Amino acid sequence: MAQVREGEPPPAPGWRVFFSTEGAVLLGAACVTAWATASPVFLALGAAGYSLVTAGRVRQLRAERAGAAWRLAAPDVAGLDGAGRYLALEGHAAAQAVLNEIRESPDSVRDLFGAAATGVRELYRRHDALVRRRQELCRGLARTDLPALRRQRDDLRARAGGTNDPAARRHYTAGARALDQSVASHEELDRDSRRIEAQLAGIRAALENARAQVLRARSAEARGAASEGVELASALDALTREVDTLNLALDEAFVTDAASERQAPHQERTRE
Repeated sequence: MAQVREGEPPPAPGWRVFFSTEGAVLLGAACVTAWATASPVFLALGAAGYSLVTAGRVRQLRAERAGAAWRLAAPDVAGLDGAGRYLALEGHAAAQAVLNEIRESPDSVRDLFGAAATGVRELYRRHDALVRRRQELCRGLARTDLPALRRQRDDLRARAGGTNDPAARRHYTAGARALDQSVASHEELDRDSRRIEAQLAGIRAALENARAQVLRARSAEARGAASEGVELASALDALTREVDTLNLALDEAFVTDAASERQAPHQERTRE
């Protein structure tokens, strides 16, 4: 079966659109009646009925194809926790609501919001990626008891200050320093997780605002609608770049933290 990408209509049904169970039953009944009565009138009526059924199927399939072009793929919530599933579904609902409003607008308004519709789809993809990234951060944080790490670090510091043995003090201090770096790294992860949640909330708010702008444009004059479409597309594009900047900052922070963790043992051995 051919794969359908998001935002594209499904492939044309081809010859299958001309066949239906209802039409076949109707035409068959007309043929039997025409044969039994020796009257071709029933055959003509059956052919007319089959044509009407086929025309109805064509209209239905065209409507389905038109709707599929504006339908976002459902979010994949497998592997997400409760909060992650909620965020994914909320983002999907917000983006789909904007596309629905654009789709239901008059043709003159819909054409003006073509770029905005593309921006909505791009922003939704980034929202979905941020939800996944937040899940990875939360999964890593959940495996670490941060208060326990702080207690262990403070305990080693106390032991280092309470011993007269230089070698023991050096080992206690090294252990406390390593735990201090681990605590700092986890605090940074927690901060990144909160930044992602704030960005996700900003995306959903922007999508809701976009929906309101489309509604306003639908009741405005054509000239005003054109202005709304351009402004909305520009705002969505700016927000998309902001999300990309956040992702880049998170990537750089991850690389920096990983490098620091690899260098820490070497630095401790050098001090010794």
